[in-house]
Amino acid sequence: MVGSHPRCDIQIEDSRLPSVVYLVVIHYDRIEAWPTCPLAFPIWGRISKNHVLLVGKTRLQFFLKDDSPDTDVVEFESDLIEPVDAPLDVEQQLGTSPVPEIADPDADLVLDWGSGPKQKSLNRNISILGEDHPSLIRLHRAHLHRCDHGVVCFGEDVWLIDLHPEHLSEETPIIRHVRPGDPSVVLGGVHLWITGSEESDIDHLVKSARPIKSFEPLATTISDDDIETARTNTSEQNVAVVQAGSDDKVESLELALTERFLKKNAKQSFRRRALKFSAMTILSLAALSGIAVILTKGVLPMVRTIYQD
Repeated sequence: MVGSHPRCDIQIEDSRLPSVVYLVVIHYDRIEAWPTCPLAFPIWGRISKNHVLLVGKTRLQFFLKDDSPDTDVVEFESDLIEPVDAPLDVEQQLGTSPVPEIADPDADLVLDWGSGPKQKSLNRNISILGEDHPSLIRLHRAHLHRCDHGVVCFGEDVWLIDLHPEHLSEETPIIRHVRPGDPSVVLGGVHLWITGSEESDIDHLVKSARPIKSFEPLATTISDDDIETARTNTSEQNVAVVQAGSDDKVESLELALTERFLKKNAKQSFRRRALKFSAMTILSLAALSGIAVILTKGVLPMVRTIYQD
């Protein structure tokens, strides 16, 4: 990650920059850069080793260790880009075996933000999940940031990268490895699963419980003491797995409240869309009526007068 936040792999000390500006993924001999915020001249996708990435007033250039730098700037930048615990070179990892080809994505996302699970195929190795441009997978009204998470997929292996480390504690990992069959990962108001090449029943995927920071009045027989107990017991964890048929009262309560919360948000979103569509329809009809009146009372009499003369 490239940005101004201290947890970025490449930190640029510029208060005017967002916490994360680019997500850069290096896999064997491929280097890809994807913007995570609106930029004037963004770089999308694969870049060459000689390409200069402009981030604010800083110029970055990425290259593989086996490639010789073509400019003097690269030698200076290499100290910045080199991680503290650098991984082994590709040759050291693979020995004398050839470098394998880039694995195409062989996994799908299943997303549920209150209106039932929806499947989304991954057509590229790197995607950005969020609410608005420049995210590539956009979910509106799902309580996500503009660019919420990076989704890196090779084969059936998927890594979720949190693009807002300023909201995480120091102990919370930024990267999560998710595979088919794992319980859902909760992002904002979205449950996310990974499905692989084998068919799976998406209606019976295991949902994870999530801590609910605020509760709205709901038509339920659950007591206030139960809600307070659930809030107290879940405040110290981010995601707790709820297996099907669990007898844990707190986790079952938490999952039930989450489901009602998501369904309520889905209904509110539907009402907002319906009101917006009705308003646009009324304005369109009013505009057409105005044009008809102008044509009838203004233009047509003038045409008749011209032809009569």
